[in-house]
Amino acid sequence: EGKRVQLIDTAGMRRRVKVFMGDQDIEKLSVNASRAAIRDSDVVMLLLDGNELGVLSHQDMTLAQYAMDNAKPFVLVVNKTDTVPVEERSEVLRHLCGILRQSFTSVGEVQVQTMSAIKGRNVGVALKAALDLQQKAATELSTSDLNDWLSDWKKTHPVSPHSKKPKLKYAVQVGHSPITLLLFCKRAENVEGPTLRAITNNIRKFFMLQGVPIRVIPRES
Repeated sequence: EGKRVQLIDTAGMRRRVKVFMGDQDIEKLSVNASRAAIRDSDVVMLLLDGNELGVLSHQDMTLAQYAMDNAKPFVLVVNKTDTVPVEERSEVLRHLCGILRQSFTSVGEVQVQTMSAIKGRNVGVALKAALDLQQKAATELSTSDLNDWLSDWKKTHPVSPHSKKPKLKYAVQVGHSPITLLLFCKRAENVEGPTLRAITNNIRKFFMLQGVPIRVIPRES
């Protein structure tokens, strides 16, 4: 599509049982390099081995969480899916998606792409998914757009006059990549935990920004 893209290929990290004592320093450097690459990236593609999808390793989950903590959109790319028996492939991927939905509720639906690097299958599709996420992370939401969302939120989350629930008034966007919103409301101190997650996920769903990190900062008004 004529876009210039810089790809940073980090060293692969082995599971703990495969790391020998003499390799621990090298492995630590590898992990640190991967974390630095995540911090400097616009979007992260976390590559998983299709032969090892019974469970997500601790390292896989840690890197995915690190991407989230640094507000980076990420795509999980399952490589070598051609080596997984056809009759098992759909079930394995459903199992993986279930784990992701339970583990990463704060980013909504995590994107999962499959490919075979050695055969060149779906490599372009996975890359396009990452580029689409990066573009969504740069979304600019106007005050009018946010007012439309707020109107929709109030219809399904009414607040009675004597309620201690936060009363949302208006929101403005103050940043992107990640999308950062100031949410002005009454009783802003109550916008935390499950309430904050519900609001953030509702914004993500309303604007079809699944997989995109969004920061909502409550402000008393």
